[in-house]
Amino acid sequence: MLGYLIGFGLFVLVALLVMYLSHGSGVWKDVKNKKNKALNSCGPIKNLQNVKIANGPVVCVKCPGEVEYRQIKVVTRSARIGSGNGNEIVLNDEFAEPVHAVVKKIAQDSGSYYELVNMSKYNPVQWFNQDINDYETIGYRRGLKLNGKEVFYIGESKIIVTCPTNNHKPSKTERLVMSAGAENRSDENNDKTQVASAKPAPEPTKRIEPTRVYNCMHKAD
Repeated sequence: MLGYLIGFGLFVLVALLVMYLSHGSGVWKDVKNKKNKALNSCGPIKNLQNVKIANGPVVCVKCPGEVEYRQIKVVTRSARIGSGNGNEIVLNDEFAEPVHAVVKKIAQDSGSYYELVNMSKYNPVQWFNQDINDYETIGYRRGLKLNGKEVFYIGESKIIVTCPTNNHKPSKTERLVMSAGAENRSDENNDKTQVASAKPAPEPTKRIEPTRVYNCMHKAD
């Protein structure tokens, strides 16, 4: 046992000696630079996760025993729904699992949309299908694209999700500015047309008639 300890101690001393001797070498500098690059690359990702989502969906929740709905606005890329205290939307429901469902944003080149994903095997989310006027089950880890206003049951809790709409409308001032800009552009075009028409028209090219030669000599009698 003592021999193992002595051997381990020697190994540690040799490792420390190698690190000390190579501290100023190029290899150590390369390792340090790679470490710094990795840390710097993680910074933007961490900051991106802290960015809030503008115009996110609104989730209205009414748990068993509650009379009024609670309204929660989703401001992150994904919001967990369940009985766990760490969720963005906490349900006081004995039939709800710790993480029962997730509302998340799907971003694509053609646009973005929100979907609700069922995370429960035993008490799956029930979605009210307006086409059949009845509730149907969402499969495990299956997502449903949210469109307008959707109604769900998670356990015994009723959930209403309202998707965002375009909340930026042009004001009267913007309309006036845009219309004035259009008028100015129209006036510029008219001025250019007038300037072009003010140039003197080129004179028509004169047609030169060829000289006619007449034979005035008469034959001798």
